[in-house]
Amino acid sequence: MPTTANIEHRALAIACLSGALLCAGEAMAEPMRVTPSLRVAQTYVDNVSLSRPGREEDDFVTEIAPSVTVVRETPRLDLEAYYQLEYLQFLEEPDSSQTFHQAQGHAAYIAVPDWFFIDGALGFGQQVISAEEPVPLNNLTTSDNRTDYVSWSFNPYLEHRGPGAELLASYEWGGVEYQRAAVSDYRQTDGRVRLQNREGERRLWGAEYRRRELDPDQGSEAVLSTLEGRLGLALTAKLAVSGVVGYEENDFSGVADEEGDYWAVDTRFDPTTRTRIEARYGRRYFGDTGSLYLRTRNRTTEVSASYAEEFTSGAEVLVGRSGAIDSVARIPSDTGLDTAVYFGRRWMLRSETETGRSTLALFGYRELRDYETLRRDERVFGVGGDWAWRVAPLSTLYTELERQEREFERIGRDDTVWVMDLRLEQRLTAKAVGGVGWFHTRRDSSDPAAEYRQNMLTIFARMTF
Repeated sequence: MPTTANIEHRALAIACLSGALLCAGEAMAEPMRVTPSLRVAQTYVDNVSLSRPGREEDDFVTEIAPSVTVVRETPRLDLEAYYQLEYLQFLEEPDSSQTFHQAQGHAAYIAVPDWFFIDGALGFGQQVISAEEPVPLNNLTTSDNRTDYVSWSFNPYLEHRGPGAELLASYEWGGVEYQRAAVSDYRQTDGRVRLQNREGERRLWGAEYRRRELDPDQGSEAVLSTLEGRLGLALTAKLAVSGVVGYEENDFSGVADEEGDYWAVDTRFDPTTRTRIEARYGRRYFGDTGSLYLRTRNRTTEVSASYAEEFTSGAEVLVGRSGAIDSVARIPSDTGLDTAVYFGRRWMLRSETETGRSTLALFGYRELRDYETLRRDERVFGVGGDWAWRVAPLSTLYTELERQEREFERIGRDDTVWVMDLRLEQRLTAKAVGGVGWFHTRRDSSDPAAEYRQNMLTIFARMTF
């Protein structure tokens, strides 16, 4: 059960969002769009607890999941909120029946136009505890390797575009709390001040100071700070080059500080209105460093590729979920609910193609994680894709395939996880959809005791009101 401290911090996060709403004043007179919906489903699961081959137990699961989405857009306030209650009834093992809750909310408020802004976010859901154990990819699997979590962030910031410069000063609080007492809760702060040239100017300049504090309830705290300056020139309307010099100081509790100066050369190239390339090469106290971002599109296809390096932690990724690999992948990329800081090197590739009747999305990623306070490294590699094909005016076929390879250096094990999902949906009315689906996941491992297989057959209906 959540502790008293958990409840208090959840109340704080909700209060932050509520405060932003109350400050909206007359803007609250604008109407809200409220969309309730309901999903009902019956699923047969052939391995309900992800047991190793030969020990599987099957079950029938009834799912009832009402939800509501709320959207409000005004000149000074944007609000989005989603909540779902998920009730699961197990036929063979009634004691496994339970209710889950998922919620996401975000509010952006313009407190003083052109000067002061407030952003807030709140999330509640379920998270896998450790990828070393069997990994439940949905709540229809009975598992002790899962916990409820609440994540929150609150960010007041000053942003102003003057006649010759742009100013940004922000300070963000965030955190994650887990229902399981054995999992460490986590807090973070991220403060920055930046002064730079206005967008579109030929002469490029800027200075920035940033300080991040990553503070788990258990484990080592980390304080990461940088101070840098930038000078550059837009050589043409399509090409800009700038040089960066700075100093960074990284304090990992219990480990010697890591600090030193750094330099980099940044390049931005826009060969066409539909293509952008951003690249960085430089040197930090530990060696060569760099980043890359490429995006291009034509009438039917958009492709993006990136490489990034950053000190972070699994908990920090959960607070700011938009940058995570899991935003495009079904299989979690986190090894566990670690609050330890690691230096991550991540490659990502994604493409999406839309035609008149289908949408095809492909992705791949590879991440190397070097932990600063733990004696281990991690390697994760994944590829996948999903395809939506309108087979008839009211019928759509959805297919998904994903593969992930993972090295567990700590326990000396290598795993390969597969996910296959096939679903046919039929629009019944303007607000009702029905369908059938097959879901399969499997884990192959260098340790046979860690292997499992699971299949699900589902019939479902979804309605909005």
